[in-house]
Amino acid sequence: MRSAGLINTLVGLLPLAALPVQASRCKPRNDDFCAAHVDVVSALHVDAAATPYCLSYLSVSTVTVESTVSVTPPASVDIVSSTITAETVTSTVVSEDIRSSESTVISTHVSFSTSTITLTTSTTTVTCLNSAYYVPRPFDKRGDGTAKRRARPPTVLNRTPVGEPPVLQMPDEIPVDWPASAVSQICSCLALPTPTTTVEVTVSLDPSIQIVTRTATHVPSATVTSVLESLALSTYTSVLESVTLVYETEYAVATAINTDGGKLNYRRYDSPYNADNANSGFTSSQFSPNNPDRPGVLSTGMLASLTFSTPNWPNGGTYLDLDGDSFDSAQAAILFQGFFVAQQQGTYYLETNENYVDNYAYMWTGDDAYSMWNDDNAAFKASRTGDGNFGGYTTLDLYIGDAVPITYLWANGGGVGQSYIVMYTPGGVETTDLTGYFVPACDNSVFA
Repeated sequence: MRSAGLINTLVGLLPLAALPVQASRCKPRNDDFCAAHVDVVSALHVDAAATPYCLSYLSVSTVTVESTVSVTPPASVDIVSSTITAETVTSTVVSEDIRSSESTVISTHVSFSTSTITLTTSTTTVTCLNSAYYVPRPFDKRGDGTAKRRARPPTVLNRTPVGEPPVLQMPDEIPVDWPASAVSQICSCLALPTPTTTVEVTVSLDPSIQIVTRTATHVPSATVTSVLESLALSTYTSVLESVTLVYETEYAVATAINTDGGKLNYRRYDSPYNADNANSGFTSSQFSPNNPDRPGVLSTGMLASLTFSTPNWPNGGTYLDLDGDSFDSAQAAILFQGFFVAQQQGTYYLETNENYVDNYAYMWTGDDAYSMWNDDNAAFKASRTGDGNFGGYTTLDLYIGDAVPITYLWANGGGVGQSYIVMYTPGGVETTDLTGYFVPACDNSVFA
């Protein structure tokens, strides 16, 4: 059994509401949600990757503002000379007429981006299931429960948004199994301003200046210079981009699983194995629906716990009472099947101790639990026999509201007997009381 110190390190996450449909990406800010997840908001504020990710996730486009710099090039000069003779001395007269002008035309282009807000209008409650149920996730997951890594695309700056924005990697601070509505909410908590970028536009003015020079010569003589100037008018256009978000509301129905009074169905069989024998030949396939020689069902019932024993175990008699079903358990095998429903988000441990299992305890979860279970695909196999004592455990990484199929086989190999399953919750609680964690199958054919 793992130490209590290790178990106490499993910290539970705050529960989030389960949504069965695709949640929206853009959701108005919810101050209560932000306050409840202030640790995630604080971590995102210091993560450089959080801002571009959330801007992209909320479909907020960058506004481009142009700054204009005017540059006047040097004037071009054409000189034309002529010689004249005069009898008088002429004084010099210079005339200057310098003009410059620029004209700016500004146009604004507005584009529209539509986002959907999903609101839950009603809840459907079920008390049994015909298949596993998983709360919708915004991202695929690897087998280890972490988000698949996505390559970071290069930053793209366009005056006019074209197509979809680049997909950025989700920051590690955001739990990978949050629904899209929660990711949208946590991004809104950052209160990010609309990003802008300034583009400097250089405008070259062409003055097209022409200078005409006339020269009069005499002995004594003087020069008369007349300067004539003309200036061309330059015009440029600045286009400002802006994005307007348009919200659409979508209404959905949520699913809730009621585990109050929930139990697992069980079937009881005769077990022909002697646990005192090191080579008893025990196999779970003896009780499999795929075994044409499986023994007949002696009784059926429902039970909310997987921990039970004969009176005064490890002493006492061999009669066992399961919720009113009383029988001699010395050579009994009991097969439990149904669905385990997560009440918290995180990792659950289901374990049996080598010194408490008496005599065989096998467990299957997920798709293997339906009908194809056998010795090779068991989540754990524990036993206390003449061959030695062996414990076992399995883990379930779940989001609140997830329901996974589970099959548990307990068998006795003579004398008193005990089934012992302890659960460690994501919040660090150790308990053998599994009340409120099970619901049965709606039909016997679910677990053939």
